[in-house]
This record gives sequence, C-alpha cells and structure tokens, in this order.
Amino acid sequence: MNIAEAKPRFSVAIPTFERPAYLGRAVRSVLMQTRVPDEVLVVHRRDDNGTIMSFNGLLNLPHGNLLRFVSVDEPGFLPPIWQAVRNCSGDVIVFLDDDAEAHQDWLERLSVFYVDPSIGGVGGRYLNYFNGVRQDPPPVDVAGKLYWYGKFVGNMYKYFKPGCPVFVDCLLGGNMSYRVSLAKECLPARVLNHDVAFHWELDMALKINKRGYRIVYDPGAVVDHHSAPRRISGMRTRNYEGIYYANYNFSYIIMRHFNVLRRLGYIGYTAIVGEEASPGVAKLVQLLLMGRGLDWQLINGSIRGRLDGARAGLKGARMRSSSS
Repeated sequence: MNIAEAKPRFSVAIPTFERPAYLGRAVRSVLMQTRVPDEVLVVHRRDDNGTIMSFNGLLNLPHGNLLRFVSVDEPGFLPPIWQAVRNCSGDVIVFLDDDAEAHQDWLERLSVFYVDPSIGGVGGRYLNYFNGVRQDPPPVDVAGKLYWYGKFVGNMYKYFKPGCPVFVDCLLGGNMSYRVSLAKECLPARVLNHDVAFHWELDMALKINKRGYRIVYDPGAVVDHHSAPRRISGMRTRNYEGIYYANYNFSYIIMRHFNVLRRLGYIGYTAIVGEEASPGVAKLVQLLLMGRGLDWQLINGSIRGRLDGARAGLKGARMRSSSS
C-alpha cells in the first residue's frame, strides 16, 4: 500500500508484562472503538505465564478474532516495541500501554490525519489516574516541544489550553502512532534499552522528523492511564539507576541527533540551568534557596549519566557520518 493512500490499515500494539487484569481492560477498550482496528497485537514475554493464561478470555470478546499474540524472549521495554513494528500487518502502528484504557473515539481521531501523506505520526493525551483518582494538573500552552538548546517540554498528560491539534516534536509512548514504513526505518536505538528505556519516543520521533515528515498531537485523542505497579520503578521513585539512565538516554539522543551549534546550546543549558532531575548550577542554587535537601548521590548519577550519554551519542554520530 502506498504511503499516500487515504485509508490505511491500522494495527494497535499493546506491549505487556505481568499485568493480565490491566491488559483485559486495555484490550476491551481497543475492540470497542468507533473505528475498529484491523488487528490488535498483544506483545508479551514468552515466560509470562499469567498473561498467557488470560488469552482465551480475550479471544472470546467481541472482535476477539482481531487479536494476535506475539512473544519476545529478550527482557526490557524496547524488545516488544521492535517486535510489534516488525510483525504488524497494518500501514499504521498505534501503541497503547497495557495499563491504559482508550476512549471510544481514540482510534478514529488518530486515523483522520493520515489522509495527509506529509503526516508521519499522530498521538494524543494521557489522562493519569493514581489509585483510581483522576489527576488534573494545571493547564498548559505548550506540549511536545524540543527547544533548539535541548530543553524538552512534554505536558501530554495535562489539559492543553489551545484545545486543538498541533504539530509537535515528540509523542508519548503509550498513546502514539506512526506509519509502519517509517517506524521500521526509525526504531529506537538498542543502547536506550536500560531501566524503562527513558526517552525512546524522542529518539524515534527525531528520526522521523529528519525524514521530512510531520508529527501531530491531538489532545482530544485520549487514553486513561491507570498507573499499574511495575518491577522497575523508573522515575516513579528517586533512585540512582533511574536518574542515571534518564540522563544517559536524553544526553545520548541529543548528541546523536543535534548539530554542533545545538549541542553547544544543550551543554550550556544543562550545565548552567538544567532540570530538577538533571540539575545545573542555577537549579541547584534554586533548590537550596527553597530549602530542598540535595541528595548528592543522585546529583552525581545525573552528572555521570549526562557525561556517559554524551560520549556514547557523539561516538554514534561519528560512526554514522563515517558510514554515510
């Protein structure tokens, strides 16, 4: 099927691990869409027996015949993503987290943008629930923006004041879609597959942007995220490994994709200003003035992560340049 055709086939992929109760809700929400997908891939670990035991019940759901179960052996967050892209039969692949529940018009809203052949990806809002309570953080004016000097503003879990679809630099991994032909060429880098594979969506989006395609964020394409427990805490708790790999991955991606001027801008920004999880001098002073205690072990992790990631990203960029 040509990338410019108006009615592509849609494959929804749900990577899952040890969450059969949550998975059932996610699958039901996809099968009840106003625009029914052409297939639904449940990508699971081969040794996840609890999830495998739930498959018969899922197949008995209305439209259960659309389900395909794909197994992976390699641990980590990214192998199910790679496997889904390589195994889907659709023209557009749509990712949904296994602890999410799509609103009924979710897929229909995402699909309408693909009539434009210049659109490479479309995503929507993540509405967070913790312990069953909906979270309503303050509304925002900016979403999915990567500034030239490396500051990234996600905000795709917050109410978006403009209220209309906009072009963005990146999407949220649990509510995003890409043309399969592009996704196969732009899979997230293997080096990012540590901890919870922080920022893998940014790596994928920047690769697609470089190919000249635009990415759309529609705040009306909503999924409810029920925040299930997981083995690896990532940044849900303050821990050295999470801080290190969050900084490593982001720094790697910036150095891998940015030109020299933008790299220098990022170095200046992260060293002088920074973010709370990646503090520069100004952020550290601000935290001290606010009476916030500084955990120097975590600060050390953030610095080491940025330095190690930058070195790896520059090495990757040089290897790419020498091979092209």
